[in-house]
Amino acid sequence: MNKYWLAISADSALASIIVTILVISRKKEVSTSIALFISLATASQVFTIFLRIITVIFKHSADYLAVSGNLRLLSIIHILALLLQATRITIPFDIVTISISILEVKKLLNSIPAVINKGLNIASWIVFVVGYAMVINMIGTGYLMPFFYLGFLTVAFTNFNVLALGIICMLIAIIYIIKSEIY
Repeated sequence: MNKYWLAISADSALASIIVTILVISRKKEVSTSIALFISLATASQVFTIFLRIITVIFKHSADYLAVSGNLRLLSIIHILALLLQATRITIPFDIVTISISILEVKKLLNSIPAVINKGLNIASWIVFVVGYAMVINMIGTGYLMPFFYLGFLTVAFTNFNVLALGIICMLIAIIYIIKSEIY
């Protein structure tokens, strides 16, 4: 097998959909959802690899059809490849929603040891730290850092929700771009 397939990450799209439905319906903690998410994402990686292999075959067929000028069949191949990727989410999601009862899901979620739940809950806060580090890294230029600090001050001293803060930031960015000599 080609080494490329070893680099495919776990399938977070499928896992996030299934975990969101299961955890919200059972009102579980974030740490429980993270434990279930990691397991499902890793397991669904195999399904993703299989579908991507088939999609590569479709792409080679599309190359041949483009050279031969058969645009109708080329469009059909593209739509089939798209539908194949959509099945990556829909088929496992349907299987889970049809075959697993609420009691089985509750039993599965309650079987996760408290130590693992606590550890994953603590580890989940690392996501926030990494997010802030990425933002600082992206806007690490000196002339943009005042906006970063202004955002923290606004959150600390107001009760704005995320939508209101996003709109305010967008308006400030528009005014800055209009008035700035850099742009």
